[in-house]
Amino acid sequence: MKRWLRPLLGALVTLVFVWLFAQRVEWQRVGDALANARPMPLFAAGLFLVADFFLRIVRWWWMVRAMRPDVTLRRCAGPFLAGIALNNLLPLRAGDVARTVAFRNQLGTRGMALLGTLVIERLLDLMVLLGLFFVGLLGARQGALPPLLVNAAAWAAVSAAIAVGLLVLAPGAMRTLADALLRWLGAARRPFIAKLVDALQPAVRSPGAAAFRASDGPAGGDFAARLDLRRCGVCVRRGCARHRRPGAVVRAGNRHPGDADTEFARLCRHLRLFRDTGAFRLWRRFGERRSDGIDRACSAVGAAHCGGAGLSGAAGGRGAASGRPAGCRQTGAADMKRAQPHVIVIGGGFSGLAAAHELCRRNVQVTLLEQDEALGGLAGSFRVGGENLERFYHHWFTNDRHVLDLVHDLGADDQVLLRHSRTGMYYANRLFRLSTPRDLLRFDALRLPDRIRLGLLTLRARRVRDWRALESLSAEQWLRRLGGDAVYRVVWEPLLRGKFGPHAKDVSAVWFWNKLKLRGGSRGKGSAEMLAYYRGGFAALAERVGAGVVARGGRIRTGERVGRLFVENGRAAGVLLSSGVLRADALIATPPLPLIADLLPESAVPAGYLASLRRIRYLANVCIVLQLDRSLSDTYWLNVNDPGFPFVGVIEHTNFEPVGTYGGRHIVYLSRYLPEADPLFRMSDGEALDYCLPYLARMFPAFRREWVLDSHVWRARHSQPIVERHYSRLIPDMRAPLAGLYLASMAQIYPEDRGTNYAIREGRRVAAAVADDLRADRGGERSFVARS
Repeated sequence: MKRWLRPLLGALVTLVFVWLFAQRVEWQRVGDALANARPMPLFAAGLFLVADFFLRIVRWWWMVRAMRPDVTLRRCAGPFLAGIALNNLLPLRAGDVARTVAFRNQLGTRGMALLGTLVIERLLDLMVLLGLFFVGLLGARQGALPPLLVNAAAWAAVSAAIAVGLLVLAPGAMRTLADALLRWLGAARRPFIAKLVDALQPAVRSPGAAAFRASDGPAGGDFAARLDLRRCGVCVRRGCARHRRPGAVVRAGNRHPGDADTEFARLCRHLRLFRDTGAFRLWRRFGERRSDGIDRACSAVGAAHCGGAGLSGAAGGRGAASGRPAGCRQTGAADMKRAQPHVIVIGGGFSGLAAAHELCRRNVQVTLLEQDEALGGLAGSFRVGGENLERFYHHWFTNDRHVLDLVHDLGADDQVLLRHSRTGMYYANRLFRLSTPRDLLRFDALRLPDRIRLGLLTLRARRVRDWRALESLSAEQWLRRLGGDAVYRVVWEPLLRGKFGPHAKDVSAVWFWNKLKLRGGSRGKGSAEMLAYYRGGFAALAERVGAGVVARGGRIRTGERVGRLFVENGRAAGVLLSSGVLRADALIATPPLPLIADLLPESAVPAGYLASLRRIRYLANVCIVLQLDRSLSDTYWLNVNDPGFPFVGVIEHTNFEPVGTYGGRHIVYLSRYLPEADPLFRMSDGEALDYCLPYLARMFPAFRREWVLDSHVWRARHSQPIVERHYSRLIPDMRAPLAGLYLASMAQIYPEDRGTNYAIREGRRVAAAVADDLRADRGGERSFVARS
């Protein structure tokens, strides 16, 4: 929407309401009242009204700044005044609700956090009004009221003044009050109170230095973590990252897109915790605070045995006295084994890391095996200019809530960077920018009616609610139906052929629908695409997840190749390594399905199961990473829609992550999906570079080979599953037909396409299923209570 159009529409709406208002006013009586009024009191009343609104806006701005320090007073004024206006038009103070919901994106803050500021506002107003009321009672003439009532009014006025003072000037006093409230309510209700205080805490800001800082530190600390579920011996977690240090904010946009889903999921987790702990009335707190900031605690659930996770490091916590907090009794090896099962996770990509992370949170002992020397899988990195850089380009979308939830669990919200990206297309020897609707209208490779159809296609795709209706259609059929032949020929067909090659006609409409829906949901102001990145790269995120697993007592073994699965008594009982058999109660396999099939003994599974795992086809990928001494263009993601070019995309990473991160070197990815038998996949690194650079020079005529400071060629055999029609029928179940074996590969992500966000979702989902099954196998013993 153009800059002048929104104010114009606002002015027209205002004029309509002014006209409706004017129809109901008796102007003669208004004139008489003004003629008889004294000007000074009227002026003073107006002045006080303006001052009242101004101070209330300042007060709200002060509270919002506790969560978003870069927010300005001017940005807060509009939502506040709009809320006041709606309160006068709508019943039940609906304007306040609109202020917390409709303007959360504008303020870059979660709706629940804004609701907390509203609660604090009402508490302050109530206390002030009560104080004024009781002061008025004190001013009544002597004898007019009973002395007992007057004395009670005096104490109430003083109490209200003290409460306002503590709330505004010393917000840390809330901790003491909440502690007393918790003792009164009992342990079973503490998760709810901790959640409530967590929501209200950032809304109050001390006028001194920093209020309610929810990071670990003497000034604030994780308020919920100090009050919360650790008191009942069940929940052990790192510092809550919902409330960040004042300087540690996400750069732009809403920090948690899809807030409703995220908050609902968190609420469900708290309700499950409330259910599991309420019957036990757990009052003792067992735990210790390590110097690295990781909480270690013993579960007091059930037989009050100490779980091994985090108690003895590499020994897995089996009876090691050094890691046992005071108050936990030592148990025998048999008891410890019964209390804490052991799960092996095969694969150190994000599915495996997320599964290990979730199992540790559920008090399940984990050993993660990764054949590479570093974690990350396809998100693995190498060093450029002293910084990690992904071998295959990576980012995530702002509506990728599963990866954001994992980052939140790690207390690393301040490491998420949100940045606008520029998207373009290379077609018919020309470069087109396609980041905004205005760019689309300028895309003269299509006639104007076809440009409009292209724009409407994305909107129509996002309206599809049931993807099952698309399973019988190919992407070609569906895209031709929505956008017409010209749009398909120019825009979509080159992308499909560049991505899937000879399999392009087999690709399901569901795959393409999800791509359009995902990118459409990651748009910021002005419909420009907003993408997210982790500070230090995805390798830094993988390392942080791995460190968290180790800190909770899990074990990670890199450079460890699994030979076969060890099957005993018809059950997956471990893995065969070069050093021997490593036993486990359950196994989670995250490699590509054909590689999982190679690990399974044919006699251990039903006939045809291995063939079903190998039925899903994969494409390989060749990714050439160039380090240049200058930039090619200002576009981050350039789709290549010319079928004569050997790569489908030119991704200039340093148009997304600043070039200074990599020592001034400009990073460019050239990506090609192809069958394993393709000659390019089998070329040497030098041959692949020589093959691709002439095409790059055709695209950018100024380009010279001398610009290339260094290059790397990376290959992945199982990079992209071919999502064909009725793909849901091909996906194997998470629970394999071999007891104790669970699958979580990227080929099982559906209807979404592979990606870090959904790999994390699948990893956590399978870990939850494993923990539940192990609990059921052990007679319902409550040793694996989920940690919040």
